[in-house]
Amino acid sequence: MLLLIRSLFLSLGIVFPLLLMFPVTFLYSLLLGLIFGVIMMIAMVVNPVIGLAITMPLGLTSFSLIAVIIGARLGLQIKGRPRDDRGSGLVGSVLMYGVVECILISLLWAVVGFVWIAGSLDLNWADPFASLEQVAYDGEDWQTPALAFASIFGPVAIARAVMLGALGGAAVGVDPAGSRHTPFNGAGTSFVPLLLVVLASAGSLMALYWGLSTVAEAFGQGDPLDTMLANAQNPLFDRRTGALNWDAVYFYILSVFALTWMQSIQAAGATYAYLRRSAYAPGTQTTAAPQPYVPQSRAVSKGQQAGDLWRSRM
Repeated sequence: MLLLIRSLFLSLGIVFPLLLMFPVTFLYSLLLGLIFGVIMMIAMVVNPVIGLAITMPLGLTSFSLIAVIIGARLGLQIKGRPRDDRGSGLVGSVLMYGVVECILISLLWAVVGFVWIAGSLDLNWADPFASLEQVAYDGEDWQTPALAFASIFGPVAIARAVMLGALGGAAVGVDPAGSRHTPFNGAGTSFVPLLLVVLASAGSLMALYWGLSTVAEAFGQGDPLDTMLANAQNPLFDRRTGALNWDAVYFYILSVFALTWMQSIQAAGATYAYLRRSAYAPGTQTTAAPQPYVPQSRAVSKGQQAGDLWRSRM
């Protein structure tokens, strides 16, 4: 719980620098989009189903990992741990961790699917999100939608919590021991606190919407906020007049801030998970460096030094 609270506070120091670096993350996203586009085309030729099943989760996890790794790098810089040049680079780390996280999510989904089938639960795998829509129409039968929600998003949260333990080392290129970063070193450490961090980051989206709605209603602007969210679904430019849809602009700005804050919370969790294993963590005592060995014949006491100085002045 302490790691979660610290991560929430540190995320406030990460989110604004990360927003300023949004063009950088966007360019890296374009580069990864080209890479995944080529992979998807090759996979679709072999098998369309397998191609979509592999490339779509891989693309989504990798795109989110870009901001988390950059945010963890910012968080460790705030805590006095700059990046080391011995690291493998941002694109290499994103691809490596993205592939493993995608595989882990797919395996967990397979386990969940087996449980659904073994339990004879009513879930339409042709459209799994349709079960979630029952929440809006059926207020009594909440068990199936809740299980569907946990089954779809639970593996994603678990996989991200496992990866966050190693993303701090990937961000700075150095493991807590001081050696060059070993891939996946620290993965799975502090799992329960990091899982709470991931769940809190997902809940930050709902908390932000609830906070804005509460403030708008307090100032008598509840209806305009709902109107803005409704108008945001319209095109950015009016087809007839060419006028700019400012509601859509405000919605995009809020969406970028909300997603960046969510990623900043995860980055802060990765930062503290790294510091927990590091000798550079705040409040830890570092051992003194060993002194070089001096032979007995060359060792000179303070008394001898004082005597030599007194005789030299005689």
